[in-house]
This record gives sequence, C-alpha cells and structure tokens, in this order.
Amino acid sequence: MSTTDEDRKFELEILKIKVDIWKQVINTQQHFNDLAMKIRNFAILILSAFIGAIGVSFKSGFSLSLLGHSASISTILSLGAAIIWLLFFFVDVYWYHPLLVGSVKKGMAIESNIGEELKNFINLTHTVGNESPKEIKISLFGKEIKKYNLHSKDKAKAFYLGVFFLLLISSAILLFVDTPDIKPRNNHIPDTSSLSLQCKRTQNYDGVDCVLSPLK
Repeated sequence: MSTTDEDRKFELEILKIKVDIWKQVINTQQHFNDLAMKIRNFAILILSAFIGAIGVSFKSGFSLSLLGHSASISTILSLGAAIIWLLFFFVDVYWYHPLLVGSVKKGMAIESNIGEELKNFINLTHTVGNESPKEIKISLFGKEIKKYNLHSKDKAKAFYLGVFFLLLISSAILLFVDTPDIKPRNNHIPDTSSLSLQCKRTQNYDGVDCVLSPLK
C-alpha cells in the first residue's frame, strides 16, 4: 500500500472520530435542552396548582392569624407561588442553561474544524445559533428608539420574570381586596325556660308521644 493511500485512510479515520464526537456533543445539547423544557413544564404545573388553591381560598375567604393580625390565605399562597417560581428561574437560567451554552460552544468549535468535506453538511450548531436571536425594535411615531437582540437566555428571563411580577402584583391586589374580618363566634345558647315539654303514652302503650311548645 502506498503512502498516499495510508495517509488517506488515516484522514478518513480522523474524520470518523470527529463526526462521532460531534454526534455526542449534539446529544449533550439535546439532553440539556430537554432538561430545561422539563423544568419549565414542571414549573407551569406547580404554578397551576397554586392558582387553583388561590382561587379556592379567595372564594372561601380563608384567613390565618399571625402575630395578632389577620392574613389572607390567598395572599400567602400567591407570595409562595412567586418565591417557588423564582427558584425554578434560578435552576433553569443559572444552573442548566450555562451547561447548554458550553455544549453549544463546543459544537461550534468542532464544526469549525470538521474538515472541508463536511463543513457544509455538519453545521447544525451554527445554523441554530444564527436563527436563535430575535430582534426587537421599539418605535415611537415611526421612529426607532431602541433595538434589542433577544438570545435564548434573554427569552427565558422574560418568561420567568414576567410571570414573577404578575404574581407579585396579584399578591398586592389580594392583600387589599381579600382582607377577611375575624368575627367572634356566636356562642348564644337559646333560652329554653319558655318552652314546655308534654309527653303521654300512646293508646297501645307501645311508646311515648312528646310535644314541645312555648309557654303561654
């Protein structure tokens, strides 16, 4: 076998290794992307449960006495939902998203050095990265005031923080709207001194008939 054939075979083996590594990196990107979607789906599920509980407690007017003050249960649930939603935000955006970004950068590096034969075919990471940012323009009377490029992290922040501020606003509204007043329980015992009870045996002597009537 000639040296040229050996070199060609060696290059093909290296190219196969690069493609296998690229496939593994793509799988890693999909893994972290799936984790992010599962976190968001679970966050929405938990939020839906909180909204249902808030609606029930608001309708029923449940309250909780804290340090001598009456606090609406719906307000407490709304604040709790906001805090839990914020925890999901930190796990998604500041925990798993950097790992996704790292796998994307590695994929771009591999695609840049994949070789001339495959550079026009193995470019998924670059293509997705180029399509991901969305341009947002703010205009007033036809004049452009500000322009933003929203990347995936910015979209996630807009999603989480938008819902978070809505929960805070709903908590403030519920604090003033749903303020139950604690009313003392009515422990009044009806007066039975003006009632008379008359009982007599039945004609067959198999029981007693009683009549409760007010005194005249």
